[in-house]
Amino acid sequence: MKAASINISVLICFGAIMMYAHLFLFYPSQTDELCNGIVWIGHLGFILSLSCLFAKTWRISEIFRNTELGNIPIIHDRDLFMIVLPINAVAIIYLIIWSTVGKPEARVYQADKKEYVSCRLAQSNWTYGVLAGEGLLLLWGTWLSIQVRNVASKFNESKHIGMSIYNIVLVSAVALPVTIVLGKDNPDVEFAVVACAIIMATSMTLGLLFIPKIAECISPKRESKMTSMVGTGSSAVNVSGTQK
Repeated sequence: MKAASINISVLICFGAIMMYAHLFLFYPSQTDELCNGIVWIGHLGFILSLSCLFAKTWRISEIFRNTELGNIPIIHDRDLFMIVLPINAVAIIYLIIWSTVGKPEARVYQADKKEYVSCRLAQSNWTYGVLAGEGLLLLWGTWLSIQVRNVASKFNESKHIGMSIYNIVLVSAVALPVTIVLGKDNPDVEFAVVACAIIMATSMTLGLLFIPKIAECISPKRESKMTSMVGTGSSAVNVSGTQK
């Protein structure tokens, strides 16, 4: 479980909650404040989850790369935070500039003889900028996953992370062009595509990362192993006591 990096896993879940939550901001009649909320909560949640995923993969990569050289590095969670924090700091700075210079605004649009109040973020150049950054982050994560694809089964979380990345890339590759093209004239279609993409990518990522851990924790084999370890530890204590 130590290899799972509990603190980082909590941040991944928090980022996922942010992504789910930001969908509810689309539901009421959109205002300038809600448009800013959609930008901040959605993108920060995505970047937080991705950066944590890739930090965990980086640790596995470093451990096995150095082990092959004869060294066994000790990498703590604080070292992972030194990766996560700068990435999210850059994202926050970009979002501050976006909110100040090119502030997202709710505007009235006409489509299919109907009027919509929408942020229309998919058609914003600022959106393209943050998407480019997220794309680079995905490329880095893909490279890391390739580096650790053959690690020992004890650290097979990297395989689940690789599957998560593949899932995110695939969903994004389909949803992004559909949102830009079809959502251009219909905000309802734009929201439907974005919502489906976020729910699918986020849910599958959480499932790939945490369902195997839950299954391992409740499996009879793990309970048997833990019992054996406790028994061995007790024997060791008794022997030690006898020696004294």
